Amino acid sequence: MTRMNDMMYLYVAYTVIWLGVFIYAAYLHGRQAELGKELELVVERVRRIEPGKR
Repeated sequence: MTRMNDMMYLYVAYTVIWLGVFIYAAYLHGRQAELGKELELVVERVRRIEPGKR
């Protein structure tokens, strides 16, 4: 019975760790999308200020 409990704790620990990894990856993905949009706004503003330059 102890072996079964040990395996259950191991399974739960791995599940929690992987869930944390996926949540963090989703957070980073969302943050990267936000930063991309913000960068596009900055590029637009610079182009309006200096229309002749690329």
